[in-house]
Amino acid sequence: MNMASIGKKLLPHIIIIIIFLIVSCAFFSPVLTGKMLPQNDIRQFNGSFQEVKAYQAQTGIRSLWTNSMFGGMPTYNIAPYSPNAMFGTSWVYGILVGGAFLPNPLNALFLYFFSFYFLLLAFRVNPWIAMVGAFAYGFSSFNIVILDAGHMLQAYGLGLGPLVLAAAVFTVRFRKYFLGGALFALALALMQRANHPQMLYYVMLVLGIYLISEFIYLVIIEKQWLPYFKAVFAIGIGGLISIGTNITFQLTTLEYSKASTRGKTELVTKAKGADASSGLDIDYALDWSYGQGETFSLMIPDARGGAADAIGNKHHSIGSDIDPQLRDTVMQMDEYWGSQPFTSGPFYFGAIICFLFMLGLITLPSHNRWWILAVTIFSFFLCWGKNFMVFNELMFYHFPMYSKFRSVDFTLTMASMVMPVLAILMLNKILDGVEWNKTTRKRFLIAFGLTGGICLLFWLIPSLAGDFLKPNDADKDAFKGAKASPQAIDAVIGGLQEARTEILKADAIRSFLFILIAGGLIWLYNMKWEIFKGKNGKAIFISIIALLVLIDQWSVDRRYVNDKSFTAKRTKIETEEPSEADSYIMQDQDPDYRVMDVAKNTFNDATASYFHKSIGGYHGAKMKRFQEITDRYLYGVLQILKQNVGKMPGDQLVNALQKTHKLGILDMMDCKYIIAGETQKDVILNPYHLSHAWFVKGVKQVQDADSELGSLDGFNPADTAIIDVGANHPNFKTYMEGFQPKWDSTATIKLDDYKPNDLTYSSKSATEQFAVFSEVYYADGWDVFVDGQKQSHVRVDYLMRGMRVPAGTHKIEFKFEPKSFETGEKISLASSLIMLLGLVGSISWEIWKSPKKEEEEEKEEEV
Repeated sequence: MNMASIGKKLLPHIIIIIIFLIVSCAFFSPVLTGKMLPQNDIRQFNGSFQEVKAYQAQTGIRSLWTNSMFGGMPTYNIAPYSPNAMFGTSWVYGILVGGAFLPNPLNALFLYFFSFYFLLLAFRVNPWIAMVGAFAYGFSSFNIVILDAGHMLQAYGLGLGPLVLAAAVFTVRFRKYFLGGALFALALALMQRANHPQMLYYVMLVLGIYLISEFIYLVIIEKQWLPYFKAVFAIGIGGLISIGTNITFQLTTLEYSKASTRGKTELVTKAKGADASSGLDIDYALDWSYGQGETFSLMIPDARGGAADAIGNKHHSIGSDIDPQLRDTVMQMDEYWGSQPFTSGPFYFGAIICFLFMLGLITLPSHNRWWILAVTIFSFFLCWGKNFMVFNELMFYHFPMYSKFRSVDFTLTMASMVMPVLAILMLNKILDGVEWNKTTRKRFLIAFGLTGGICLLFWLIPSLAGDFLKPNDADKDAFKGAKASPQAIDAVIGGLQEARTEILKADAIRSFLFILIAGGLIWLYNMKWEIFKGKNGKAIFISIIALLVLIDQWSVDRRYVNDKSFTAKRTKIETEEPSEADSYIMQDQDPDYRVMDVAKNTFNDATASYFHKSIGGYHGAKMKRFQEITDRYLYGVLQILKQNVGKMPGDQLVNALQKTHKLGILDMMDCKYIIAGETQKDVILNPYHLSHAWFVKGVKQVQDADSELGSLDGFNPADTAIIDVGANHPNFKTYMEGFQPKWDSTATIKLDDYKPNDLTYSSKSATEQFAVFSEVYYADGWDVFVDGQKQSHVRVDYLMRGMRVPAGTHKIEFKFEPKSFETGEKISLASSLIMLLGLVGSISWEIWKSPKKEEEEEKEEEV
């Protein structure tokens, strides 16, 4: 094959990729002028990772542990790190994901387009039609909303997922097993490196359903068992290699998940009975559940009001009969009335895409429609969560790993990956030419009725959607702050319903019109209308459909991300500046104290971690024991502080809490300062904090986690350590055998050197003592050495570290050196080299084979 021929084949793809770049830049054009999205998750990440970043800048060492949040936690799920991951091919990740090619969030939008384009090419779709599908997937509203929030790992997972599916489809359909397996290894390695296990889990579910479908079709129906099993074998080998390239991420995450809120609790009161789960609590996991009626948002964007935004932001007046005293109240109520607590925006796949999907479902003869329908229905059932418990309770307690994830609305991402595939396969079939007979026209009208007809019905009879109220909207106690009659309040609720009705009607007729126009074009194209005849007919048809899809989804996305969403780059969002309170505390030269910032959303905000080691923070997978202590004690302390700050002097408030035994948890975590605002006057010193380590007078042994947690109620951590020596921790029981506490009032223990992953103490005592350290216990990585000799330590006070310290003068050093990381890096390097060799070898083989294949084809033509 000569260069001219290669260039001719590549030219459309090059042009389309350039178009992707142009469209990405156009949508996020403020980025090109130096602006940025606030992206709260990025801001929170910067805070949580600040200690690690500063330490690496100072020493060149990347710490795998940080004390900046929740008293301390591994950094595995904050910022994944593996120097050997994808060795030799990491530049691919850097270009597609890492910002080496495009800045955030331009890189994510381009990745959506690029990845889905190749998925459609794997289904042998015309490149220009595939471009339309790429736009539809990229501008799926959820994909854009998460960029505004800064959920970048999730976005990269959604961007790389179609590439994984594309490689698998390519292997099965093109039967290039060596190259297909190598490409699958690369694609899956890229997605694993993005390190969003939930998105990876959903993509694997889609892949599993696809492979089952191909088994039914190729093996059972077509009797082509050998090609199928060759493809599955190639995919399996590629998958194993890809796991090896990123095994450090997997091992450390799996290890940490057992100790996180994704792991199983030891509390009998929470873990017994039918509600036993090896992951999250079911109520917590299913909190963000779509309602069945809310699923219409895939086709009608604001079917349930859109984002949780104030009515007054879109409606300046709500009925003339509303009591003026209550007008402001109703104007601040949410336009969103769906099943979730709140939302930043719906899953909108596009009205045209939904119409084409339905048309493909009842028209295409291909077996693809059945596996895509199966994924779609499965996705719907899962996203309904607590609104379809007969199915989801079974899934939660019995389906492998499913209970590890929350926000089940995310399961709609599975439908978002496959519904546009079927829609574009239908569009591709239309372009190639369908037999426009009576049967086809009848199916066309059925698809139109099931999509456009439903939209029209919601416009004509909006009450079909429901009562337009969330459960608490009709709670008249919400209006108790204003003096108004029950009749006036009823008028307010009626006005709220009226406003939400108008929102639904506006989007219902909007979707109907898009479906009507797209359907009309398809009808005219198949009827050989004059404009679609001739050489340029197909190009005109594709261009108009592409433009319609872009206008439809672009305009909806602009509701959630627009030019007003951006801010100047040098702001507090990117570079946090310390408040007066922060600056005052930072004068303290102590290297290892903690703060509790009650002026913010303490346990869902990591901005305090920019400057301090915080009791609070922001992360989706906290240490389970920290969460359990928080639920049992710290939330109560937080509420007392919030209620009384400003009502009494800080020292009096702390003294009152100490007298009522409420400060024990904060004391043992070395919480030295409480931040109640931004000024120096808002800083409250806790004089009862117990510093870095201390010797206790006695050790109380209990038999289970419930007793250990319960014993923290009103205990004095300065005098007593509590340890669970029950059946779950026989090693703790063995460790404490023979220990006879002999309190030495002159004994000392202090922190001599602090690093996030290495803490050095010195101790001096006349007799053996028991020390408690104000550091979070995590057995999988923290080792302790006494005078250079490795020793054991235990967990005490439900969360802290404790150990027996021999008499005399000693150096005690805690080092964080997880074996899972060391093992993972060795496997990762070997697997990465194998993947690199596989890619080079398979591509070389295809290039070497190509001229021979071309010669054979030419000889056949001559014959």
